[in-house]
Parts: sequence; C-alpha cells; structure tokens
Amino acid sequence: TMEFQILTTTKQKGILGSQSINEYCQKVFTGNDKSEKVSNGSFDFHIGDKVIISGNKYGIMLYDDVDDFYLESPRTDDEGETEEFDLFNGTMGIVEALSTESDNIAVIVKFEGLEGYVAVSGKDLLSLELAYAITVHRSQGMSINNTLTLVDFGAYKLLSRQLLYSSITRASKKAVLLAEHNALYSAIRSDASGLRRTFLGDLL
Repeated sequence: TMEFQILTTTKQKGILGSQSINEYCQKVFTGNDKSEKVSNGSFDFHIGDKVIISGNKYGIMLYDDVDDFYLESPRTDDEGETEEFDLFNGTMGIVEALSTESDNIAVIVKFEGLEGYVAVSGKDLLSLELAYAITVHRSQGMSINNTLTLVDFGAYKLLSRQLLYSSITRASKKAVLLAEHNALYSAIRSDASGLRRTFLGDLL
C-alpha cells in the first residue's frame, strides 16, 4: 500500500472526503471486527493499517524488531547509549503490532525512511491518523509512485486547476483522476492563483 495513495479534495466533507474513504479502506484491508485495537479517540488502529504522523517528533527511540519493544530494548550506539532519532511531519508507515496493556498502550509502526520500528504512545498517539487516503493539500511535497485522486462537487469551493495540478504531479509513475464531470470542468475553469495571501508585493 505504500506504492499507492488515494488523494481527496477535502478531509471531512462528503462521502469522498479522506475521513470517509479511510473508514471504508480500513474495513477492506484490516477488517472492522477485530477485537485487538488501539484508539486515540478519533481513530481505531489495527495491525496492517496505513498511518501518517502529524508534526515533527524529536528524540524518539527506535527498535530493531517488535520483540525489542516488549523487552524494553531500544537501539543503542557502540557505547551502549540509547540512540535518538527524528520523525518528521507527513511520514507514513504501516502498523506492525499493538500493545494493549493498560500501562503500556502503543501502536508499533514501521515508518518509511527509518530502519526499525517506532512505538507511538502517550500524547503522540493524538498525532497519528489513518492514511489510506489523504488530502491533496496534505500530499504537497510528497513523491508517490501511483495516485488515485477523487474529485467531486462536494468540495466545490476548493476546486481549481492548481488543485488538479498538485494532485497529478504527486505521482512519479501513474496518476488516475476519478472525477464528476461537472466538478472536473469547474476545477479546470477556476484559477485560484489570485487567492494567495502574501506580503511579497508590499516588500517589493
């Protein structure tokens, strides 16, 4: 699933918002009847879920394998000191394991770019979201092999040619656009470049 990403125009509004698509995809990929889960109040996480982190996390511990987490044995340097790593906003990963003990609740994730496993726990759990689908805005700066962008009229205020350009250029191999005809036509006609808020003109 890391080779493919669903992009949406909005997060919460409508049946094609990323929130609705994430709920549907979770049922397909991990099932909705599993008793083992960890919840952060907004999302229930199951093993196999695709997730994304919000905000930068510094000084995190990394585990060479899932068992090392349960053994409380994080990665150490040559001198035996615990190594610290950084996890950056927008990094995606796959949930590999869950710790459901009341005194040690955590979601163990294999994040892209990190050779090891991260235990997301405590207040950091609030920064974890499902990522089968993310908004086009959230995807900016990413390079994804294959994308599927959903465009409907439910987010008509956000539709613009800039949004279409951003979604299509996220894909490095293949981009598929699934759109309502009227929504696509409206986006192509709408130029949002004049809506930018900037003081650059004043400075010049």
